[in-house]
Amino acid sequence: MVAYQRETLTDAFIAEVEPLLREHFASMKFYEGYEYEADWASYRFLEGLDQLFVFTAREEGVLIGYAAFAVHQNMHCKAMRHAIQDLVFITPEGRKGFAGYSLLKFADVFLEEAGVNRVTHYTPVEDGFGPLLTRMGYEMTEHAFTKRLQ
Repeated sequence: MVAYQRETLTDAFIAEVEPLLREHFASMKFYEGYEYEADWASYRFLEGLDQLFVFTAREEGVLIGYAAFAVHQNMHCKAMRHAIQDLVFITPEGRKGFAGYSLLKFADVFLEEAGVNRVTHYTPVEDGFGPLLTRMGYEMTEHAFTKRLQ
């Protein structure tokens, strides 16, 4: 049985999530050539402003995935409270069932109850989870282009 919940950035949680973050970071082509180094002070600052929401999936208490969102009032439309996905990860073992779908669905419900009215996800071009997002009612609204300057 997989359980879903919102987490706070306690020292114990950070120590628990670090191995998954390192695994996730190593798998992302976007970060090739960079070393993993999370800015926990900035994450905690945003959490203190109620602008960071972290959700987890746990199977029998063991962390198997997470989804983190930065939440803000849209600067072009003050009526819009916007959640932008920072990271989403489910361990390879956890991907065999519905943990990814269920985690994102849990996040959507929680974010909506928190007054968020727009959620944006970023997904890799290769091996991304765009098809899952489409099945969940998300629409592709933009293309992102990245250029490495250094």
